[in-house]
Amino acid sequence: MDAVEFEAKNKNGHIQAPDEFQKRFRNGVCVILPAADVNEQQDNLIEELLATPPYIAGFQPMQRDDIYVR
Repeated sequence: MDAVEFEAKNKNGHIQAPDEFQKRFRNGVCVILPAADVNEQQDNLIEELLATPPYIAGFQPMQRDDIYVR
């Protein structure tokens, strides 16, 4: 069995094989789709939120003194 591995994004339910593999697999293929690593997705979400925090009407971040009040 001939096999290759590549990463791709799902676009409207379609996954496009890179050009260098398309001729090689033009008849039929066996597809296994492992989901992206959950930790990787979490890291990307945190980076995205830090880069572009969402606007939430009426939100007031806590002041340093308020954090330590018990």
